[in-house]
Amino acid sequence: MEMKYGCAMGNLAMEMSTQDEEFRKKIEAFFQLWVDSVAQILVEMEKNHQVYGGMDPRKCAQSIVAMIEGGLLMVSRQNIQVL
Repeated sequence: MEMKYGCAMGNLAMEMSTQDEEFRKKIEAFFQLWVDSVAQILVEMEKNHQVYGGMDPRKCAQSIVAMIEGGLLMVSRQNIQVL
């Protein structure tokens, strides 16, 4: 079976967000929900002393989501093998 890489939402965002404003808003809402969820996890981790205190959870969450999406894009576009 052939394995496909990438992110369905990331691919949709790249292909469709410039074509339809309503579609772009829905994709944006998906990514905002993802960032919000990661930020909340970081807040909880900070409370439990599992991550460095004093960070901006929202900015860190945006960076984490961007790194995940970028990694998935690289894997799907450059045939990079995942261990």
